[in-house]
Amino acid sequence: YIMSDKNSQIEEELEVNSSIDSENISLQESEEVVVQENDNSEIIKNDHLELLEGDSNLSKPTKKINKHHEAIGFVGKAKEIVKEADEQIEACKLLLAGDLEEYEDAKKSLSSNGMDSCISLIEKINCIDKSIDEEEDVVSFEAKEEVAPMYIKNISSGKFTGFIYAILGGTLTLGGVVAYAMQKLGLSLTFEKILSLDTLKSILGWIGVQIDKPNDLVTGGLLVGGVSLAIMVIIYKVYTSIKANRNLEFATKQLEDAKNYADQKASCKKEMDRVDAHMRDTLTILKTYEVLFNEQKGKLERIVYIEGLKEDCEDYHQKSKEEIAQTNKLLNAIRRFISIPIIKDGKLSQESIAALSVLQKELDEVLKYLY
Repeated sequence: YIMSDKNSQIEEELEVNSSIDSENISLQESEEVVVQENDNSEIIKNDHLELLEGDSNLSKPTKKINKHHEAIGFVGKAKEIVKEADEQIEACKLLLAGDLEEYEDAKKSLSSNGMDSCISLIEKINCIDKSIDEEEDVVSFEAKEEVAPMYIKNISSGKFTGFIYAILGGTLTLGGVVAYAMQKLGLSLTFEKILSLDTLKSILGWIGVQIDKPNDLVTGGLLVGGVSLAIMVIIYKVYTSIKANRNLEFATKQLEDAKNYADQKASCKKEMDRVDAHMRDTLTILKTYEVLFNEQKGKLERIVYIEGLKEDCEDYHQKSKEEIAQTNKLLNAIRRFISIPIIKDGKLSQESIAALSVLQKELDEVLKYLY
């Protein structure tokens, strides 16, 4: 009996445990289904939001730019273009001014540190080259302003003027209606009559009759006021519309002119860059010539000291005559170069370019002779 009771108790516990396990399994499955459903719904929700956002972007209307605001934008762009072009040119002018100052300093240094002494010694020994012309005091830069400065004009919306015209138009319309009504009523057009309250009532009453509402002063007044206001709005809209079209046309023309102005200024800047590069080469060569003239000065002083002064240049030693001829060639090239303007008619002088080439050629021959 005891054993049977224990067996039955064990069986009952097993049934309870199995039922609990089955319930747990069913709960886990239901939770997984719920989670999966939530995940799917989240995905569907996100996809739906993306579709809505896409639709909203597609259906979002493009804001139309007012012609006056478009014209203002063109004016601002034109100002930026002109300002940038002017700033570039000013920077180039400052650079060229610095180059000119360096060039003048280089010429002074060249003269005082050898060239003038060489000229004096060549004249002293009576071996001056007759092909060397007297140095002229020339302007190194003969720049010409090719492009006149450009000033961008602002534009007005015309709203104030349009408002004034609208007031005048409304006033004239109101005056015309009053005058016409008074004429039909047989009233005299005098200042006292127009300002009379009885006259005003008569006019408004007459207007009411015209619209089948006799003696309706309010309706007559509203009609006159509405017509006058409509005329004012029409005048204002028409004037501002015409003004906006003119502004856009004017601003477009200014923008095109600004672009052409910038192109011309860019051409000037390109030419100034060429001049600056030419000046860099010139300063380098002048410094080299300064060193050579200082060396030739010592050689000529040696000739004068050792050989003395001869009556004829041919009486000097052959090596001395070679040094004298070398000095004359250097003097001839450098004085010819200095006498030519670097800029002529607003552009780099072709004569200066050619003279610099000759100067470089003479320098190369001297250096080849020395080394």
